[in-house]
Formats: sequence, structure tokens, C-alpha cells
Amino acid sequence: MKHQKLIDGVKYLKPPTQRPKTSARTAQRLIAHSMGLKLPASGFGSKELRDQEAARKNRIVSRQKQRDDAWGAD
Repeated sequence: MKHQKLIDGVKYLKPPTQRPKTSARTAQRLIAHSMGLKLPASGFGSKELRDQEAARKNRIVSRQKQRDDAWGAD
């Protein structure tokens, strides 16, 4: 009887999943949070990310314009 419950429970188990890698920044945030502290927002990479996003949007617009020039707008 006990063994049947154990076997029935095993059917619903899922294989383990990979845990995401933890960066130093994430570790610092987790430790500070557990201590009840809040780290100041450093803005690390925010300007660089905005610049990269703007460049990506410009590339997309440029490609669409080139495609429309070559094939004509619908």
C-alpha cells in the first residue's frame, strides 16, 4: 500500500532544470536584500543599453527604407 503511493507520486516528478548563472551583481543584490538593505541604483550600462537600442532601431528603419526603395511601398 505504501509502495503504491510512492510509485504513484513518482509519475508526477519532472526532471531537474538547469539553474541560471548568478552574476556578482545579482549575488550582491540577493545578499543585501536578505540583510534588509537596498543597494543604490548604479545605472550600470543604462546609457550603453539605450545607445545600443537606438542603434538597433535605426538599423531596422534603415533596412525597411532600403527595402521599400528597392521594391516600392505597398
